[in-house]
Amino acid sequence: MGVHFSKQKLIELNPDNQLVWLVTESNLSFINDTHEWENTKIKFDLEPDDNGTKVTFTHEGLIPKIECYKNCAGAWTQYLEHLEKYLNS
Repeated sequence: MGVHFSKQKLIELNPDNQLVWLVTESNLSFINDTHEWENTKIKFDLEPDDNGTKVTFTHEGLIPKIECYKNCAGAWTQYLEHLEKYLNS
């Protein structure tokens, strides 16, 4: 597996409830269509709860029919679990 990257543009910012990035470039070296993430959206929805803030993550466009779905969905889960541990420490 080689190096891969994505470039995002902030397209929506509502500090109390949502942050949305549009993926403008991607080079996913581990799949055939290296630009598969382009024009997808990475969203963080925020809402207050009893313990502080609930964050709901969605990668719009990362759907089961695309090649990277299995690997990417699992990687997002790991990344977000590490982020959660960091934020809660």
